[in-house]
Amino acid sequence: MSQLTIKDMNKKIVILLAILLVGLIFSGGKRPFRTVSLVQTPDDKHIHQVFAGNPLTQRIVAPTNSLHGFRFWLASTEIPASETEVIFTVKEVESNETIRSLSGPAAQFYDQTHIQYVDAQQQLDSYVPTLFFLFEPITGTSGKTYDFTLETLSVSKADAIHIRYESDASKYLEGKTFSQREEKQGNIGFVLYERPPIAILLVRWLTDTQHHHLLAALALIVIGGLALKLYGFPEPIPDALEGLTTLSHRAFALWAGGLIVATLCIYWPATHLFYFHDDLALLARAEQYKGADSWKLFLAHDYLEADEYSQFDLHFWRPVSAGLFSSIIWHSVGPKAEAAYFLNILLIAITAVGLFVLALIILRSPIAAAATAATWIAHSSKIGTAYWWSSNHDILAGLFAIASLLCFIWWRSKAQGRYLCASLVLYALAFLSKEHVLILPVIAFAIDVLTLKTLKKSAAVAAAPYVVVACLLLFLRAAVFSDPTLPPVTATNDTYTTRLTPSMLGQNLLTYADWTAENWLWPINVPGISVVEKPLSTLFNQSRLQSPYYPGIVLLLLYAGLLMWLRKDEKVFHGILLAGVWWLAFLGPVLFLANDWRFRWIYLSVFGLALLVGFLVLRVPALYRTRVGGTLLLVLVIYGTWQARVPERTRFYREQAEYIQEAARQYKQQQQPVDPHARILLIGVHPDQTTSLSAYLFRLLGSTSPVSIERYDSIPDSVAANDIIIDMTGKTAFYPGYEQ
Repeated sequence: MSQLTIKDMNKKIVILLAILLVGLIFSGGKRPFRTVSLVQTPDDKHIHQVFAGNPLTQRIVAPTNSLHGFRFWLASTEIPASETEVIFTVKEVESNETIRSLSGPAAQFYDQTHIQYVDAQQQLDSYVPTLFFLFEPITGTSGKTYDFTLETLSVSKADAIHIRYESDASKYLEGKTFSQREEKQGNIGFVLYERPPIAILLVRWLTDTQHHHLLAALALIVIGGLALKLYGFPEPIPDALEGLTTLSHRAFALWAGGLIVATLCIYWPATHLFYFHDDLALLARAEQYKGADSWKLFLAHDYLEADEYSQFDLHFWRPVSAGLFSSIIWHSVGPKAEAAYFLNILLIAITAVGLFVLALIILRSPIAAAATAATWIAHSSKIGTAYWWSSNHDILAGLFAIASLLCFIWWRSKAQGRYLCASLVLYALAFLSKEHVLILPVIAFAIDVLTLKTLKKSAAVAAAPYVVVACLLLFLRAAVFSDPTLPPVTATNDTYTTRLTPSMLGQNLLTYADWTAENWLWPINVPGISVVEKPLSTLFNQSRLQSPYYPGIVLLLLYAGLLMWLRKDEKVFHGILLAGVWWLAFLGPVLFLANDWRFRWIYLSVFGLALLVGFLVLRVPALYRTRVGGTLLLVLVIYGTWQARVPERTRFYREQAEYIQEAARQYKQQQQPVDPHARILLIGVHPDQTTSLSAYLFRLLGSTSPVSIERYDSIPDSVAANDIIIDMTGKTAFYPGYEQ
């Protein structure tokens, strides 16, 4: 394929935008409808019985332009009889015209759902059995008054439908309740829904205040487009892949095979683990959204179960990792966690091979490149990703990011459009796996300038397509998260809050620098020197990790000293600069986080340290380089194998997995084939385990029947023969504070 021209590039961008627009229009008809009104009835003290001749009407002024459905709240213990016929009508009061009418058995409309987010201000935390009705949207409803009437044809009061209502008329002024023609005191429990047309969706999206930051992204698109139009794509760099010519195909296969085997050997204990915590939420979503609902896996919304203890706050948008990949794993290997963990480790190994190729291009020495890749493999930051299955976010994002960079270098070498297109697609897949790889254009620019030795202007133009794609991805992400058809969401925790202060940035920088150096840069347990329990509080705010900051300062000083020492060797000096840019760039997205730190977050960043090791190997005289590099490889494999088996480093993952696995074992021993009245009794469950254990049992194991989950400190006196008892008394999995 010939070099990609500006005309071709513009055409592809127009096609991409057209596809995104069509997708937005299509999703507008598929998205969940939005809660627009709520009258909350907190208890069952006031009940209205609906039977023949005794209907109930709720009058409400429509707050939206496109009514789509409504709910009547029932008494909490009632399940309507299947033979009870009901009639629902929606009448416009001004014209006295019946707009919509629905009828059928009450059981057809019965729904029991936990409503979490309602009306922006209120949050309901109880079970809400309802009669739930959807109809074709009514347009032009905003500001008009409507009567929603519930009737039944049954004259038997034994079959009456019990509707809750609020007796205090001063609490809710939005509507009125009528029994026959008599206005009752207060309002019934009532929820309205809408499905707005595409035009209103777009207007809401464009006027959303959280999109102000996208103006910068739009400016970058314009700048990137102008750069491409004015300068065109830069000329190819024929010697960009010269480092690869130092290896034959057979030698490359041996090196790659060795790295894969080493990775599998180091992290093999992870294949003995079971699913836990976030793993269960991702897999439960995959089970919940299957068949015709599979497309919902690619939306950004929380995983919510009817059981309030089975709910997870998964408010992020990672459709490739959290959606597609999790669904493939669950529907292919299911509860066989060992196979899922093995695949994660294999993907880490393949990423290591990609990093070996990248290091070979940069260093042009097989032994130095192998030492670089081995350093990355053996670093303790891989333990968190290998031992926690849902860390596939980091794994997939890393794999796609490295593949994208390699395709970028191939494109810069051969100037063939297919490599650029492949690189951009891989970049998008990386972003859709985890957002932190958005920084990849910075890495591409640094490689272009510091390794391929091109002019800064030429490198900037080469990175322009990635900047354009990054901006498009930001717009798409904003469109997903500001879905105007969904109810407003209020964050329930501050795990990912940001703070743009020098002290916060400095604290995080030094903490991650210490972790990058594996905590080996400061004497420990030496009287008068050790500061492990005392942060540098005179300069930085004290964090809940109590991390020592002196080791981070030591690492940064060593890096500065290395730059000064090797400044006259231009090739090595530029390589060390690239290592620093790599480390800092991939740290960038987490440096602003104020309340959370994770060792696994330096998964890709630590390759900067690995590059430093590779350049130090290059400094060894050629006569001894192979011997020194081989010894270093052996030491790194031994070190990684030891670290991956240190009880203190793996305790959290092992004990969490064992806890859930024990509960699953007890469940399977007692599980009945089909029993709609079965209960799961959780005995002595530790509070830290309640959510994940409930989600696993409720969705993954109990999804075939409408089981209920009840929690007790000890076995209750009233136990039925078909009850499933899971006794976790005295079993407590390790749960360190930084994972809460």
